Amino acid sequence: MGMDEPMARPDGAQLGAAAPGPPCVDRPPRAEAGHTRMSEMSDRQPSTVVDPDPIVIVGMAIEAPGGVDTAADYWDFLSQRQEGLCPLPTDRGWPIRDLLTGSCREGFKRIHNCGGF
Repeated sequence: MGMDEPMARPDGAQLGAAAPGPPCVDRPPRAEAGHTRMSEMSDRQPSTVVDPDPIVIVGMAIEAPGGVDTAADYWDFLSQRQEGLCPLPTDRGWPIRDLLTGSCREGFKRIHNCGGF
């Protein structure tokens, strides 16, 4: 909702004291604001590119299958096009046979016996 000057200025009688001025930020009309912004931008000098490589990795966390524990392992894994899928683990107490046979029922998609572990 937009405000004009009379709406923004509180009535002194309601406050019990003289109202100093509008409590909101004074902004130019939208059309004028756009022109002001464009003129500010056109006055700037273009920045120089220091490094032509546009990609910068500032941080990285790894949780990947296939024995990948570090960022170096991950990049090796990707560059060597290794496969990260392996059979479902049998040491976790999961009912693997039930999972796989249960997915063969009508209306269910088949669950594959591989995953990223």
